[in-house]
Amino acid sequence: MTQLVHVRLPKELYDQVTALTRPAGFSSSQEFIRDAVRKNVESYRKEMLIDGLRSLQGSRLGEVSVLSTDDYELLFKKLVSASSSELLRKYNLEGVPIAKVGNVSRSKK
Repeated sequence: MTQLVHVRLPKELYDQVTALTRPAGFSSSQEFIRDAVRKNVESYRKEMLIDGLRSLQGSRLGEVSVLSTDDYELLFKKLVSASSSELLRKYNLEGVPIAKVGNVSRSKK
């Protein structure tokens, strides 16, 4: 099922979208915008999951181990390269509403 959404874009942004649509391999500006939204949703979900996992650092019950800087950076790179669905599966968070996993506040750009 799809949902219709009306969006107004500033002329400059609309011109950029239309200029990039065909060269980027899209048949229409609507297809281009859907793809851009899809990619941003995935990016925001991943960012929220990573922030949620960061907030849990050190709050686990049981054995706690301190990561070296190298180990932390390696773990962080693995998290960044994983998709949000992979992270949800790995940390047993499938079905948990995304807002409960992590909270990212954004200022409007």
